Amino acid sequence: LYVSNAGGEGDAKDGNGVISKISIDGTMIDRNWVVGTDTMPLNGPKGMAVMGDVLAVADIDHLVLIDTNTGNITDRILIEGTDFLNDVATGQDGAFLVSNSRTKTIFAVKDGAATVWLQDDRLEWLNGLHNDGDRLLVATMPRGELLAVDWNTKAITRLASGMENADGIGIRNDGSYIIS
Repeated sequence: LYVSNAGGEGDAKDGNGVISKISIDGTMIDRNWVVGTDTMPLNGPKGMAVMGDVLAVADIDHLVLIDTNTGNITDRILIEGTDFLNDVATGQDGAFLVSNSRTKTIFAVKDGAATVWLQDDRLEWLNGLHNDGDRLLVATMPRGELLAVDWNTKAITRLASGMENADGIGIRNDGSYIIS
């Protein structure tokens, strides 16, 4: 398991972020598995997603790509106009999807380039993202909603509400959702 540690304020560009690696039983394997460098800093890492051998991490205004075999940061992709990237999910087309909480926007990052995938007022303070196969799930903080976004039409459907500061999303074996 990979755990992001901001090491300070979640929006501070202070170079204090680390990614830890722990076993399924909770044993710490490496507290400082990934640390930034002067040329490849890790500031306020938050949500993450794995695709193949790449761990993608939301880090304030960059998507940081890490080789899961070596723990090396291989790329930092600036997403212009962002200041609070929050979570990452895999998309349907090999892109990483990244939530920017302060601009109601989900970006798609593929081949080193970021584009707006969806921007909508219903995504106010969006946070958690999760690809459940059929759609993209989105958790919003102040509205406390769990939303579903259709992959093709990008139509948004509310699945649940009434959760204070909805954050991360997980799916249980029985198909129900866990929202932190």
